[in-house]
Amino acid sequence: MKKVEILSISRVKQDFILKGEKEYQKRLSKFVDLKLTDFNLSFPASMSKNDVMKQEGEYFFKHTSKDAKIILLDEHGKKFTSQEFANFIKKQDVSSNTLLFAIGGAYGWHESVKEKADMLLSLSDFTFPYQLSRLIMVEQLYRAYSIINNFPYHKE
Repeated sequence: MKKVEILSISRVKQDFILKGEKEYQKRLSKFVDLKLTDFNLSFPASMSKNDVMKQEGEYFFKHTSKDAKIILLDEHGKKFTSQEFANFIKKQDVSSNTLLFAIGGAYGWHESVKEKADMLLSLSDFTFPYQLSRLIMVEQLYRAYSIINNFPYHKE
């Protein structure tokens, strides 16, 4: 079964987000093995924005699979319609064992991390908090796999 991971630099704590993620994770289980990971990193307040972003990136690459296709969520990334995203996912299912969608910290991703990524993905022109971004990402994956498998999205 295809492996997909959504990784957040910060920990998701809100109960309503966790409940939503669990619901979509359950729905996705018929299509894909989805893993949700939190790093929950913290840094001294005196640390510069640039240094925080570098540290997050270093930690990220130390703790991610080398064979994963890395897709960073970024406001300047590629935007898809739901159908285009489903087509993208379908192509990735053939070319990669693991898809890793990563959500950065408060300042986003350092340029050195972006350079190593396979792709930058934008969810919207809006800016979302990381918790909602992760929930939206889980829902969009479910929507994409429903489209790919001709499964009626609103059936469940």
